[in-house]
Amino acid sequence: MNWKNLLLAFAASAVGAAAQAADGGPGTGFYVGAQGGFAHYNFSNVSNNGQFGGGGYAGFLFTPNLAVEASYNSLGGFDGEGANTGLTAKGSGFDVGLAVYLPIGSNSLQVYAKLGVSSTTLKLSVNGSAPAGVVLVTDSYDKTSVATSLGLVYFVHSNVGLRAALNVYPVGGAQNDNGFNSGYALTGTVGAEFHF
Repeated sequence: MNWKNLLLAFAASAVGAAAQAADGGPGTGFYVGAQGGFAHYNFSNVSNNGQFGGGGYAGFLFTPNLAVEASYNSLGGFDGEGANTGLTAKGSGFDVGLAVYLPIGSNSLQVYAKLGVSSTTLKLSVNGSAPAGVVLVTDSYDKTSVATSLGLVYFVHSNVGLRAALNVYPVGGAQNDNGFNSGYALTGTVGAEFHF
């Protein structure tokens, strides 16, 4: 994937959105929100994947369509299988980036997209006995990378929106003994936001 083209496309969308007028969607200023849903990891040899994840976010709309937003989320976790039996993993992440709100027809329904930088942590702990001849390694893997979000926001009022989004957080270490190398956590969340 060419990140330069992705960044250029995102910037062009933000500029185009900023040129539109908003009638009935959010104005400018601060907003906060909370979200919850599932988190799924793309690693093999795991079970109990798709655990609950959620958190909160805050942002500032410079225009009715362009914002800077930061969020902190629990990214659920999973249990190890096969050679990783006996391990439990829990993830968390912080991200900050540019967000755009693009009206669909009326300003009550808007596409939401965010592109930013995330810092994630994947913590492994022992929760049982390892298979014969296997030594379980517990550790914490930090990763800084590009995070993306895409979803819809329905504004029930100009100050209150309901958001549903898919979010992608890169996780894992470059090399580790458990096979949880670079991967990602995909979260599907629903939540609400309040604009001041």
